[in-house]
Amino acid sequence: MIKRLWTAMASIRLTLWLLVLLTVNLFIGSFYAKAMPVFGKLNAQLFPSWLMAHNTGHNWWIFTLFGLLFLLAMNTAACTLERLSFLMRRRGQHRRTIFTLLLAPSIMHLCFLFIIGGHALTEFTGSKQRLPAEVGEQVSIEDLRITLLDRHYDYWQAPLLEGVMQQCTAILQLENGTSVEQREIAILEPIFWQGYTLHLGMAGKPGVDTLPPLQITVKKDPGLLPILFGNTVLCLLMLWYFPQIRKIRNGGQKP
Repeated sequence: MIKRLWTAMASIRLTLWLLVLLTVNLFIGSFYAKAMPVFGKLNAQLFPSWLMAHNTGHNWWIFTLFGLLFLLAMNTAACTLERLSFLMRRRGQHRRTIFTLLLAPSIMHLCFLFIIGGHALTEFTGSKQRLPAEVGEQVSIEDLRITLLDRHYDYWQAPLLEGVMQQCTAILQLENGTSVEQREIAILEPIFWQGYTLHLGMAGKPGVDTLPPLQITVKKDPGLLPILFGNTVLCLLMLWYFPQIRKIRNGGQKP
């Protein structure tokens, strides 16, 4: 029974069916997301807190999405372990470089599991709060306090872009109960402090003659390290893998 279940879980056919079902699920869910603005709040809240405030029957496609993603992760893990087992039994039949090349796709799949697992860890165990980027605004998290002291807008000076906003920065006062420090934050330049990441972003589109509203997102991201690790290894591996494949196809090396 267990062997049959493992064989089914490690099936490529199951992978294809899951990808088809995910596509259908997301296609249907896109209509709900467009028709009901409440789903847009998922961009500002983690799923558990959003669900507590908006637990309705219209959420069914999100639960099926999580279920399908979980099955895809299990299927990927099973297929990868099967492939690794197969390769390890035959590692003596190939040169080291070729064996590493054969091993690379399986490592890429493991990176995918690290990435999706990190996102799940953050979504279900992390925290997220937002505050308007107005001078004097503050937010308290446990024994931590964050206060916005100042903000500044920079503009392009080039003739074609003169007067167009280039960057926004803010000065934050960070208190942890025993010390106080000031740090600068900017759009796309987050800071890390006491296990939290702080992001500065626009809360809306700027008007013709008005500055854009800003907000600061304070996020506890326990899945950040697995995500960064998976992405880093995946990118480095792909930078090495594809040139090697091209070299072999051009007759440079035989397995």
